[in-house]
Amino acid sequence: MGFWDFLKSLFGSKKGPSPQPGPSPAPTPTPAPAPAPPPGPPASSSPGLSVSGPVRYGAALTANGLERVKARLGVGEAEIWTVLTVEAKGVGFMPSRLPYILYERHIFSKETARRYDESHPDISNRQPGGYVGGAGEYPRIVKAAGLDYVAALRSASWGAAQVMGFNAPGLEYPSVEVFVDRLRTSEDEHLESFMRFIVLNGLTAPLKAHDWRGFAKIYNGPNYEAGGYHTKLANAYAKFSSAPSMNLDLRAAQLYLGYLGYDPKGIDGLWGPGTKGALTAFLTAHGQSLPPGGLTGLPSGALDLLAAEVGRLPPPAWPL
Repeated sequence: MGFWDFLKSLFGSKKGPSPQPGPSPAPTPTPAPAPAPPPGPPASSSPGLSVSGPVRYGAALTANGLERVKARLGVGEAEIWTVLTVEAKGVGFMPSRLPYILYERHIFSKETARRYDESHPDISNRQPGGYVGGAGEYPRIVKAAGLDYVAALRSASWGAAQVMGFNAPGLEYPSVEVFVDRLRTSEDEHLESFMRFIVLNGLTAPLKAHDWRGFAKIYNGPNYEAGGYHTKLANAYAKFSSAPSMNLDLRAAQLYLGYLGYDPKGIDGLWGPGTKGALTAFLTAHGQSLPPGGLTGLPSGALDLLAAEVGRLPPPAWPL
C-alpha cells in the first residue's frame, strides 16, 4: 500500500534488486514472539497525528494528515494521490482492517543470508516473485515470520505508500515492529511514513517537478521501466491534476462501510451507485430515516455513525 546511501548499497532500491550470493549456513528458525494482544494501538509517533478517535485500527486519512504532508513536501494533493494510487490503488487498508502489504521473497533471502532458499524457495528466493496480492500476501509473510520474524517484517512493503519495512530505522522508527504497529492504526500514519521516505531520500524535487522517471528510479528501483512505473505515475498525475479535491469524508465513509460489510464498490471519494446502495443499506439497518427521494450524498452525521460502529468492532485478528 528513504534510501540514504548505506541502504542503497545494501538493497539498491525500494523493492530491492535480486540479492547477491551469500553463505548458506544451516537454517535456524527464529520464531515470532507471541505477546498478548494489546488493548489498543500505540500512541502516534508523529506530531499532529492521533488515534484517539473511535476508529483505533484502520482509521481513514484525515484532512489534517493530508495537509501536514502537503505542507512538509511543498506539493499539492494531486502529487500525493498519484503515488498512493499507483502503489496501492489509493487505499491503505483491506476490508479486514489489516494494512495492504506486498511480501518480497528476494529481500527475505537477503535478510537471512540465503539460509532458507533451498528449504523454502516459495518465500526465500534470489528472484522476486510468488506474489498473490491482497489478503493472499499475509500467508506468505506469516510463513516467513515462522522462520525469522524481524526479517519477515523487513521484507514487506506496507500500507498506502508501500514503504518497505527495512527502511524503518532510517525513517526514525525505533524498530520495524514499531513501524508496523504504527501503520496498523491509520492512513495518516501511512502518509507520515511516505513523507519521511520522500524527505530522507531526496525525492521532494522530482515529485514537485513531476519528473516521474527520476522519481520511479528511486522509489520503485532501477527496474522501474519493466513495471512501467513512470508511465503509471504520469497517467495518474494527469488524472488527479485535473480533478477536484478528494472528498475525504465520503472516502472515509466508503472505507468504513467496507469494514462493516457494506461494499461501496470502490474507495475513491466519489458518489456513485455503489456508495449510495451501501450507505442506504447501512442507514436502514441502523434505523435511520432516509430522504423521500433517496440519498443524493453523504448525510450529516452519517460519518460519525459509521466511525462509531467501526470503533465498536473488536481489534482485527493480527496474524503475525
